Amino acid sequence: FTLFFLIWFAGAWVISPNSDEFYVLTSKTSASLPPGQNLADPGQKGVQRELHVAGWAVYCPLWWDAERCKVTLIPPGQMGILTSQDGEKTPAEQVLAKVLEKDAAGNIKRCQKGTLEDPLMPGTYRIHPKWFTVEIRPAVTFEPGKVGIKGALTGTPMDSGEVLAKPGQRGIQLEILAQGSHFINPYAYKVE
Repeated sequence: FTLFFLIWFAGAWVISPNSDEFYVLTSKTSASLPPGQNLADPGQKGVQRELHVAGWAVYCPLWWDAERCKVTLIPPGQMGILTSQDGEKTPAEQVLAKVLEKDAAGNIKRCQKGTLEDPLMPGTYRIHPKWFTVEIRPAVTFEPGKVGIKGALTGTPMDSGEVLAKPGQRGIQLEILAQGSHFINPYAYKVE
């Protein structure tokens, strides 16, 4: 047994991400993915949904690949628009995808496929490069003395005879945007 362990350990590699890194793991063995699923869960072959973000781990290259990735920084005054490459199908009547489940730390566990409705605020994120693409966009900013209006590009149609849309309806919204910065998804709202 000791000899087997030494041979295995000699052929294995140790990973331990720095604070600005994480690893994407790919299992070379286990059960195949069901049709339509791009990311693997534990016990499935393929690119794993879960990231290795902290601590030491030993993996044998016969069964695993590991890709080191850097965190994504969204600078102040900017926002991130995520597009999911994997997840549940977004309903036809829905324009933007929704996050369906997050863990205690706020990381996405389940979502719909497509451009997500909620933007990422400035900060540092471990974004799975095989699951999401991120588009960095400037926040909408109004100088002192200026205000803005927003028109919803998604939602249900406005009621007949209404001039302004209610929350959840398409059209010009009643809400006025005050001076300052606003993190508004440009795929959800047009701002003027």
